[in-house]
Amino acid sequence: MILTITFWCGGMKMCRIKFRAWDIQNRIMLYDVGLYPGNALGDYLIEDDDAFPAPFWLINPACGRFIIQQYTGLFDDNGRDIYEGDIVRLHDKFETKSPYISRVYWTHDGALVNGHPAHLKIGAGPRYRNLSEYCSYGICEETMCSCEVIGNIYENPELLEFNT
Repeated sequence: MILTITFWCGGMKMCRIKFRAWDIQNRIMLYDVGLYPGNALGDYLIEDDDAFPAPFWLINPACGRFIIQQYTGLFDDNGRDIYEGDIVRLHDKFETKSPYISRVYWTHDGALVNGHPAHLKIGAGPRYRNLSEYCSYGICEETMCSCEVIGNIYENPELLEFNT
C-alpha cells in the first residue's frame, strides 16, 4: 500500500511528500517514486494503472540499489521542485555581489545549503543556511534572493568541484 502524505509547507499550501531515487546500477534518476517495505530485490515500473500516476516506480529502499532523495517542499525561481541532493545556484543580492553553488542537504532542520564560500573563508556567517531563505514554497514572493536548480550530485558532480 502506498500512502500519499501531505505536510504544511508555508503560506496557504500543503505539499505532497515525494521521492526520487538514484539507480546506482543503471546510473539514472527515477522520479515519482513510491517506497514499499518488502523482500523483493529491485523495482517495479507501473506504466498503466488507475491507482498511480504513470509512470510510477515502486522501490524497496532496503535492496541497496537505490539512493532515495526527498522533495523539500520548495521550488526554484523557475518553479522546479527541489530535492535533497540537488545542486543549486544561490544569490542573496543584499548580502553579496556574487552567486554561489551548493548542494541541498535534508536534515531534521529541513532543507539546508552551505553558507556563502566568501563568508566561510573569513569566518563570517553560518556554515549552513536554510534553503527557504533563497527560494519559496510556491508563493509568488518578491525577494532579493534567487535560487536555481542546475543539476544534482549524481548526474552532475563536477558542478561542485570549483565551489569548495
